Amino acid sequence: MGLPSRWRARRMRILDDVDLTLAPGEIVGLVGESGSGKTTLGLTLVGRHSPTRGAIRLGGAPLAPGTPTQRRLQMVFQDPLGSFNPRRRVGDAVRLALDVHRIGLPSAREDIVAALFAQVGLASEHAVRFPHALSGGQLQRVAMARALATRPDFIVADEPVSKLDVSVRAQILNLVRRTNAETGVGLLFITHDLAAAQFLCHRIAVMYLGRIVEVGTPEVVLGRPRHPYTARLVAGAAYDGAAGTDPRLGPREACFYAPACRRRQPGCFEARPPLDETGLACFHPEGILPGAASAERTLPKGHRDAVTARA
Repeated sequence: MGLPSRWRARRMRILDDVDLTLAPGEIVGLVGESGSGKTTLGLTLVGRHSPTRGAIRLGGAPLAPGTPTQRRLQMVFQDPLGSFNPRRRVGDAVRLALDVHRIGLPSAREDIVAALFAQVGLASEHAVRFPHALSGGQLQRVAMARALATRPDFIVADEPVSKLDVSVRAQILNLVRRTNAETGVGLLFITHDLAAAQFLCHRIAVMYLGRIVEVGTPEVVLGRPRHPYTARLVAGAAYDGAAGTDPRLGPREACFYAPACRRRQPGCFEARPPLDETGLACFHPEGILPGAASAERTLPKGHRDAVTARA
């Protein structure tokens, strides 16, 4: 006997038609409400998930999980304590990254670990401690050292300060900014904190139900938002859409935000707005910016080595 139709598994598109490029040395903030697909995109970038279609490209070449170039993409997780083995000293966790990727001579790896700890503002004595003996801020510094150990080109930082005290958040944000300036590592900074994104990021991408709906500089996206969802996000307004089936289970030929949008028109339910060259996916934006090209940001030199996600 089959299951009732309401219990049958249905395929949901967690990420849908995502097209995002990160240039070397660039910090891109990814913002949006819980459940929008931000963490899934981050995990897909570093090879923890495989896209059902589309590809992750690094320097123009497809990036397959387990390949040697995978070490060029690293991740810092949201929960600093949960991201470490409680039975291993944190210095060993950093050393493991060096051993796995055969970085440096074995006899020199302890010195490399000490240098990485110094780079993130920790003394070498912290390396012999277990995770529970460190504060959340110290553990997040160790997580950054572990990510930097493989000399990556890009780091995905998934809500790295959300579980830290306010005073410690500022320290970690400054550490991320300094690390970016000193090493040239690019970052995808996933966050709910719009103020943190404005402080840290060169560009901000807004995600709604698995789609990028607006991309631009912090001045444009947060200061003069064009997409109605971005405007609501910046205003901190509560969700005002009609309850019902998640649109990710239904037809793709429509704007997902249309049921909640105060600027919707009949055509919004019949066609999906693409992300255009100005970084906007909306048929009826909040306003037309004078000189819409200002919403774009010129990629830094070396853009040919950018990491691109298309799904």
